[in-house]
Amino acid sequence: MRRTNDITSNSQTIKLERRNGDHYSYYIDANGILKGEWGGFNELDSVGPNSESVFEIYYDHFSQMVTINEYGLFYNKFSCKKYDGVIKPSEYVELYICEKNGRFGLIDNNEKTYLHVCYKNIRYMGDHFSLFIVESEMGEFMYNFRSKNMSEVYDKIMPDLYNYFLFKQNGKYGLLDEEGNVIIDAKYEKSLGDRSQLQVRYKNNIYGIYVKEGLLYGNISIDKICKYDLCFKAKDSFYITESGSKYGLLNEKGEIVCEPNFDEIVINKRGPKRTIIWNENIDVLFVIGRMDNLYSLYNIRDGKCILWACQEMYYEKDVLGWNNVGFKKNGKSGFVTYAGIIIYNEEYDAIERVNSYYVVRKSGKYGELNSDGRQLHPCIYDVILLNKNGDIIAIKDGREEVLHPKIIRCNNDDEFDYVEYERPSYGKYSGSYAQDEAGYSDDDIDTIFDGDPDAHWNID
Repeated sequence: MRRTNDITSNSQTIKLERRNGDHYSYYIDANGILKGEWGGFNELDSVGPNSESVFEIYYDHFSQMVTINEYGLFYNKFSCKKYDGVIKPSEYVELYICEKNGRFGLIDNNEKTYLHVCYKNIRYMGDHFSLFIVESEMGEFMYNFRSKNMSEVYDKIMPDLYNYFLFKQNGKYGLLDEEGNVIIDAKYEKSLGDRSQLQVRYKNNIYGIYVKEGLLYGNISIDKICKYDLCFKAKDSFYITESGSKYGLLNEKGEIVCEPNFDEIVINKRGPKRTIIWNENIDVLFVIGRMDNLYSLYNIRDGKCILWACQEMYYEKDVLGWNNVGFKKNGKSGFVTYAGIIIYNEEYDAIERVNSYYVVRKSGKYGELNSDGRQLHPCIYDVILLNKNGDIIAIKDGREEVLHPKIIRCNNDDEFDYVEYERPSYGKYSGSYAQDEAGYSDDDIDTIFDGDPDAHWNID
């Protein structure tokens, strides 16, 4: 049955004609039934239900072709006397975005109104969501047709990764789900790349943040971190939390290591370095926290505080590539080795790093600890030092013993570090005080003194 209205009852039909602008062409209805300028036009071979001619016209605002018949009925249903434009955004959703006098609304197949024709713009977000983003004078909100839920109004809403939506409020960004619920408050910056949705700046570095399947980084329940002002992953091994400009730590499982009490979490500039020695049950990853002017050291792997109330603390890497921590506490220095063992001047009279070993002094005698901090040689020697060959030697009762030959670092073709033991060469600078008396090798003089053995006198 033919649909009757003020257009179809009139014998006059739309007549689309081409016009040329300064830099483009467009189509208008010469009979004035259809308003506006249309970016394209073509007549379809098919006809309407009552044998009327049907056209496609290009709707510039939506960058999409829409159908209209010769009597000005969009989709053979909606009169162009009532609407300036109508578009069906998807064949899977029986909804239409309609426009009148530059304002937009949402209607169904039977012209039932879901959103009145009063909004500045409506954008369809895809068949999976049945979701629209609606722009008003106050900002933007989400409308989910399936659930009929409306979100709060925000400055801006845009689709993002993992079926979530970014929203902007007061210059910061957060995340909404498809129902318009706030998943992460607007506390972050918008991510500029990779797989992150948001990002945060901490100590001049940028850290990406994303939510996947309701979990922060696909790992931590959002409920766990909602009590913090911020929570972000430092590399791939632990999380930093913030509350009231104080910082805390979570381990890689999202378990609390320490609540936000620190003024700073000191991140290893080389990136977090984890030590795993399976046959000895060693699993260590150091993180330093600063409160006022005192430092504490945590092993993120077991969540324990190794050392606290230190005046100084810093990450360091020895010649073999092991990651250790140096510190000063109560005026005395020490090290925490990569295995988590503390070497401290309360136990020894002196500690010195020699290559990857620790030379220690106790009661006037010298001994040696391995790179992991365990005793290698007891404190029974009169002296332990580097000789002119670059070897670590020990002297006891006038007798000299080579404990370790010189270590040099090399790179293989796969760019992995490995260590070789090699004796240095002598002779290139034979006759100089630096080599004959001070014991510097050819390589030492080339490296330390830029090839000038006389520069030895400038070294204190």
